[in-house]
Amino acid sequence: MPDSLKQQMIIAVVCNELGSVCVFTEAASVEIMKKTEQTWEELHHIPFSLQQDTSMLDFRHHIQMLAERIKEYSKIIVGQDISGIAYHILNKNNLLIFEVDHVDAAVLDDVMTDIQAYEEDTFRETEDLPPYPVSKENDGIYMLDMIQVQLRYPELSTKKILVPFFQETPFLQLLMVCSHVPAWLTESVYYGRYIIQTKKQGVNILVSIEPKGCNVKGDDTNGYSL
Repeated sequence: MPDSLKQQMIIAVVCNELGSVCVFTEAASVEIMKKTEQTWEELHHIPFSLQQDTSMLDFRHHIQMLAERIKEYSKIIVGQDISGIAYHILNKNNLLIFEVDHVDAAVLDDVMTDIQAYEEDTFRETEDLPPYPVSKENDGIYMLDMIQVQLRYPELSTKKILVPFFQETPFLQLLMVCSHVPAWLTESVYYGRYIIQTKKQGVNILVSIEPKGCNVKGDDTNGYSL
C-alpha cells in the first residue's frame, strides 16, 4: 500500500462557528479529523476566517498559509463549497478538494475509501496513465478520471491537463470524473464555447463537456452516466 494512504486517514473539514461543515467564505475554523478504529476524532483545530475588508493580497496570503497548515496533516479538504480563488490556491497546493452537503462519520469514510481505491489502483497499475483525456473507440468521445490523473501527476493542475486538450483535439464529448468542477471552467470563455453539465456521483462529480453544436446520442458514456 502506498505510504500516502496513511495520510489519507486524516481529513480537513471547513467549519463554521457552530462546528458544522460550511462554505469556505463562512469558515471559522478548519477541523483536522483523524480516523480511529471505530470513529473520527478531532486531531487539531485551526482557527481560520476571512474578513470582509481583507485585501486581495491578504486574502491570498491567508489561504496559502492555511493550505500549508493543512498539508502538515492531510492532503484532503472537504467543505460545502470551495470555489474561486480559494479553490485555485488549494488546488495549486495539491490538496484534493471535495464538496459535501454535510459531514458525519459515514461521509468521511466515503471520501477516504474513494481516494484509497483510486490510489491503490494507481499503485498496482504497471502501465503509465496518460495525463490527458483518452478516446478508447476513436469516436470523438473522450474519458478522463481527473482524480486518478492528479494522484499520479500531482504536479499537474487541471488547467495544464485540459487546456492543451481543448486547444489541440477535436472532440464530440469529454466525460470527466472529478472531486470538484475546476473554477476556471466557469469562466465565460469556456461557457461560450461548450455545453457543460454536471452530476453528483457519491462524493465525486461527473462532468460532461460538449462543443456547442454537437449532439451526442445514445449510450456513449462507457459506464459513466448523466
